[in-house]
This record gives sequence, structure tokens and C-alpha cells, in this order.
Amino acid sequence: MPRTAISLTLVAWLAAGACAQAPTENPRPTPPPKPKVTLSVLEPSGGTCEWRRVEPGRNADVVAKFGGDCVGGRVAWSPNGSQALVWFDPALSSGTILLAGNRPDAAPPTAAAPATILPRLWLIALLSGQQRSLPVPPIGVLKASAFDPQGRPMALTMQTVSVPESQPVHSLKFEGREFSLDPDLDGIPVLVHAYRLTADDRWQRVETKASTTGSDMAPEVHVLKAARGLSVRSTELLSPHLEAPAVEAAPLLAQLREAAPELIPGDEGGWVQVASRPARVLVWRADVEFTFATGRLFFLSGDRLVAPPQLDRSAKDIVAVMVRDPYVLVATDTVGTHPRLYDLNSLQLLFKSDTAWATTYWPVSQEGR
Repeated sequence: MPRTAISLTLVAWLAAGACAQAPTENPRPTPPPKPKVTLSVLEPSGGTCEWRRVEPGRNADVVAKFGGDCVGGRVAWSPNGSQALVWFDPALSSGTILLAGNRPDAAPPTAAAPATILPRLWLIALLSGQQRSLPVPPIGVLKASAFDPQGRPMALTMQTVSVPESQPVHSLKFEGREFSLDPDLDGIPVLVHAYRLTADDRWQRVETKASTTGSDMAPEVHVLKAARGLSVRSTELLSPHLEAPAVEAAPLLAQLREAAPELIPGDEGGWVQVASRPARVLVWRADVEFTFATGRLFFLSGDRLVAPPQLDRSAKDIVAVMVRDPYVLVATDTVGTHPRLYDLNSLQLLFKSDTAWATTYWPVSQEGR
């Protein structure tokens, strides 16, 4: 074999041996991307109310603008995410006022008193950005507005009626028809109506029933068949009725007793825990006929209790606690004011506003819209 060929063969053999003997380095694993979180926020701006899609750390996109203040704002999304209803409800000026000394979220000083605010209702096409103002239904007070399973805008109203005070009421009359009243319902008799929006923006009544109001157990518009299966609404997302298991571990209860000695688990409330992969969320839940999440909460990271920064809440404030790993959003129940969004990995505050209304996560199935 020629000398040159032998040399090349030797070099190749040595190189191969060196490669085989060299220790291999495991590449550093690439951390998975952090899930995107998008908020739906009604924010006052220069005499108008802006509906914004907010991704913390980025600029907010303005989805729509409405004349007037944001007080009483509610949002409902259609099932396929192509439309939304935004309704400014003059009766929705604060969250639940439940406990002695509870601080309600009053309307901003510059806003009109609730009695002088007229209902405003808007239909928004989310793909095109077009929006149009809708009339309110002709009969009754608007109590709910959302979409039916077919994506048609619906409105549910409640109508007060005159009834004899000293006699039991078994039925109510309306337009020549009798509507029977369930005798087991608590509260004051009322009529409730369901309307569907027509192509020419008129409300067509499709259902009427007798119901009750004025009691915690009164169903109001929820007796209507149309109330079943309504699309996702901000008021439902902002429910204070947190379903979560109680904290039972003695060492953790001892930590909580040291951190919040004024709160003693018993008949009036107790600590519950919301599971989350990065950190658990521990919430004081009041028990006053129904259960209500309060603004007294901690994060549990490992065995360390951390108070959420800038939360500015107490056990007398009723809130909605919404976990979407790895985030938790805390806001006043029902109205979504004073929102605080936290990253449960870093336990840091990502978003806050003291002027926003109806703050929720943007529904997951519709975040790309």
C-alpha cells in the first residue's frame, strides 16, 4: 500500500477512536414555553370605555370602544368565539356585600349614580371588529344577556307584577294567559321573559314564566328554559363560590394560624386549597349560608407561605379566585374590579388595575381570535 494511503487510513482510524472515546455532553434541556395568558378587561379611557385584550408585558389590543363609563360592564362570548355581547348594567355597581364591614367596590366618583345610568348593550363581531348598539327588550328589566347554543343573541328580563299581599299566589296573568307559580319558590312573585334577537335587531319574545325574586334562594330568570346552556359570561367566570378541598394537614394549619391569627377555622369559614403545579393557592373561604372566597389568601411554594404582593384584600372582601396554570387571577366577585394576576412560578404580580371592570381570562377556546 502506498505511504500516503497508509497515512490517511491511520489518521481516519485515530480520529474515529478519539470520537468514540470522547465523553458526551447531555445538552441542557430546553424549558417548555410558558403558556400564554390573555385577559379580557373593560378599562375607562378619556370618557369612553375600552374593551381590551391584555397579554401582560405586551401592549393591550383594543377590541371595541363604547361611549360612557365602564361601570356595570358585563361580557358574554358566543360558543364559536366569533361574536360578543357587552352590556353595561346599571344595577351591577359592586360585588357581594356580605360580611360586617365588607368593603364594596363602589362606582368611581366621576361616574353617574347607578339610578341615572341607562342600560347599554352592544353586539361585537370579533373577527371584523364591527360593533353595533342594540336596544334593550321592551318588557321587564334586563337580567342576563348571552348567546344560546346556536350562537343567537339572547336576553332574559324580569317584570314586576302587582299581587295581593295577604293571599297566596298560585299563578300570574300575562297577555291573557295564566302562568303557574311553583309554590315551593321563596320570594316575591315576578314574571320572567326570554328574548331572541332577530336579523333586523328586534327582540322577539320566545318564552315567559312565573318566578320569584327578593330572596337568596329565588331563581328569578333561571326558571326559563332559555337560561340553560347560555354561553360563557364574565359574571359566571367571576363567581365567588370556590369549589376546593379544605386544608387539613396540621403543620400547614399551624403555619396559617401563625400568618393569620385572626382567622380560626370553624362554622364561619376555613382554609381551602386550590391545586396548582407551581404553587398551591390557599384561600380563606367564608361560610355564611353559602360559601364565598375571600381576599385573604397565601401562596404555598414548597413549605413556604407567601402573601401575594399588592393584593390589598382582607377576609372581609369577597373575591373570585381563578387559576389557570401557572397563573392565578383575583378580582372582586361578579364585577371583576381591582384585578391582580400572579405568576405561580415566580409568585410575582404580572398585572393590576384599580379602574378596570369585568376582568377575566379570555376564554381558552377563543384566545386566537
